Amino acid sequence: MSWKLSTALAGAFIASGCAAAQAANEADTEQVAEGSSRELTCEYPVKVDDSAESLIARYGEQARLGQYWGEAEEFFVLTIWPDDPSRTLEIVYRTEERKEVRSVGAGPESRWTIKGLPRGASVERIEEVNGASFAMFGFEWDMHGRIVDFNGGTLADLGGCRAKLSMDYRELGEDEGDLNREELMGDIVIPSTAPAMRSGDIQLSYLALQFGEDPELEGFDPEDY
Repeated sequence: MSWKLSTALAGAFIASGCAAAQAANEADTEQVAEGSSRELTCEYPVKVDDSAESLIARYGEQARLGQYWGEAEEFFVLTIWPDDPSRTLEIVYRTEERKEVRSVGAGPESRWTIKGLPRGASVERIEEVNGASFAMFGFEWDMHGRIVDFNGGTLADLGGCRAKLSMDYRELGEDEGDLNREELMGDIVIPSTAPAMRSGDIQLSYLALQFGEDPELEGFDPEDY
């Protein structure tokens, strides 16, 4: 099937799943209080075998198909709750048939957490939850701040998926000076224990769950760095 479902087929999914979509959205709203965080797990609100068709049936108009190009590959996606920034999720599929979930990522303004980790979490807080240090790619290139090794910690295995996290540096105010970040830049791998990571301005900027192998890290070996 082409990546672009016909209008009639998508409409049929939405119509047939209207009641289920309403129930799913009401259940999510009841699960957490307004303004609080939502915990993202390997089973909720999306599982690895949730096809685009099944999610459209479940969430109706709150599930929208999409497609875009990254640095070197095409991404086949479905976004749920696109009109609610506090809980927007982007589901990336392995193929254009959209049957097997590759990752589930939280929107930039969402309140989703992983193991209690929210966007903005510090290096120290991530280490605490992980139970170990971690390593990330340097900043200012394609893999900007991506965590590549959890050193056997809990975030590497969440029971069917693993955390996919990226870090960024906080924008400093005019009166905060200019920290030297040169040693954190470029195609390098940096341990979270490095002194430059302890400045207090490095924080979690992106969180997602990864199911199975991650093509973005294909061929990556920490020993090469």
